[in-house]
Amino acid sequence: MTDDGIQTIRCNIEAVEGFKFPLNETFNLEVEIDNVKYEFRIHLKDNSDKLLILPTGKLAKNTHNRNKPIFQRENWYFEESTIHINDPTLYINDEIKAGWMIGTKNNWYLKTIAEIIKKIADNLFKYDVENQYGNIIIYGSTISAFEAIMLSILIKNSTSITEMPYLEVFRTNQRALLNHIFTGMSIQQIHEKYGYRLNVTELIQKEQYIPKIFTFIDYTVNEQYNNDFIAFIKQITQLPFIKSKNENRIIVELDSKKQGQKQLLKPWQLREIIANIHKIRDKNYYDSSTIQREKIKQQDEKLEQYETKLKKQIQEITKNNKEIEMYKTELNQHIEQIQQNNEEIQQYQKELQQQKQEITKNNKEIQQYKQKQENIIQTQEETIQKQQQTIQNQTKKIEENTKKTQKQENEIKIQKQTIENKQHMLKIQQKRNKNQQTTIQYYQQKHGLKQKILPYIYIMLKSKQKITSIKLYKKLKNNTYFNIGYYLNKNKDIKNTKKWTHKLTPLTHYITFGIDEKRKPNPQQKTIVEDKKTLLRKLNQQKTKIKY
Repeated sequence: MTDDGIQTIRCNIEAVEGFKFPLNETFNLEVEIDNVKYEFRIHLKDNSDKLLILPTGKLAKNTHNRNKPIFQRENWYFEESTIHINDPTLYINDEIKAGWMIGTKNNWYLKTIAEIIKKIADNLFKYDVENQYGNIIIYGSTISAFEAIMLSILIKNSTSITEMPYLEVFRTNQRALLNHIFTGMSIQQIHEKYGYRLNVTELIQKEQYIPKIFTFIDYTVNEQYNNDFIAFIKQITQLPFIKSKNENRIIVELDSKKQGQKQLLKPWQLREIIANIHKIRDKNYYDSSTIQREKIKQQDEKLEQYETKLKKQIQEITKNNKEIEMYKTELNQHIEQIQQNNEEIQQYQKELQQQKQEITKNNKEIQQYKQKQENIIQTQEETIQKQQQTIQNQTKKIEENTKKTQKQENEIKIQKQTIENKQHMLKIQQKRNKNQQTTIQYYQQKHGLKQKILPYIYIMLKSKQKITSIKLYKKLKNNTYFNIGYYLNKNKDIKNTKKWTHKLTPLTHYITFGIDEKRKPNPQQKTIVEDKKTLLRKLNQQKTKIKY
């Protein structure tokens, strides 16, 4: 339900043709296809045999809510059933004031709208092949006139009533369409690929069909209108597919209101034209002899139809008489067969009586056997009950034993886990002891004055970042961040080389080469320091020594 209290019906395009739409009341129809919402305001009248289509052209005001559909001329009254069309192109961007129902590069909205209108018409009317959509009238002026003519090409046999129609989209400034629909394309590229969407003549040539157009042109308003329409008529007459049997379907009424601006039809004028549109289009409408000949022709056609039906009925009656004779013969044969069957039935009845006597005798014997079997079954049931009780007792014992076994298994799992944890801790402790032992062995060696001075000299010679390396060496010299035992055990190439254990220190190797080679300084270090400056900054930020 909309804000103005109008009912909204939502369905897919497949359901439109079979949907039971309300009559004699206004409602909105929404049909969503490929994430595009096609919206219509519809008023269907049970006493109308025409369907009037009113498309939306250019927006007159910027104050309209662009998130809601726009139905132009929705307040005009008509005797006919009406469908007002909202142009989904206006939703693409607020800069677009006239959408021409172009849609997007991959989706021509006007074609989809034509298909939906045809399905609505097929829902409302029962058409013959020759007059399908002949009761559809499409009205528009200027831009909406362009849309009306394009729809009348796609909805063949319909009639468009137009005023001062545009016949080509890009005859006016359409910068908004270039910016938001045909982005990155030139006018020439657009016409080469999408010309049939933009030009009435190109769509006529593509569809091989000239629509029924009744148009009004005030030749005093704008000379460009006149030139465009004259060029359009010339193009139509020069199309190669036009044959002699195709009479002119386009009627142009030229007028001179001399108002200096466009004077469009008033609602009452449009209603009068719609009521008489078929009279206007039929050249022989007022010829009584033509009407009489048409009536005689229709009567002759009906007479021929009746004669054809009568011949068919006579043929069917003759055929039925033959079938009746055949049925009589078959019936006599069936009567003889029935008599024969009656004799056989009497014989069967005698045999059946004998079988009944034997069955009675057998029933008595069966009853005796049944009593014996019941006694045996009762004895077996008592035995089974005792066995079931024994099984239940055994089951309880098994369940108790199972619970004990599960408890023992859980205790064993806990013990195993405890042992594994202890073994893991023992391994960790062994590694720590090994690192501590290596550290102690290193410090038990004699370290002279050279070993205190040489590292600084070596670092100054070998290191690129000399000042940072010296500062880092001093910072790590008495910091547990660097674990001597771990570093020597982890790096056998240093431990087995006296250069780093007697002449120089392991820390000298870490500062000079280890950091760049991504070697770990302690067992707890998970992430490798990327450079010396980062490590020095982290050590300076810590107020206390790092403990590992």
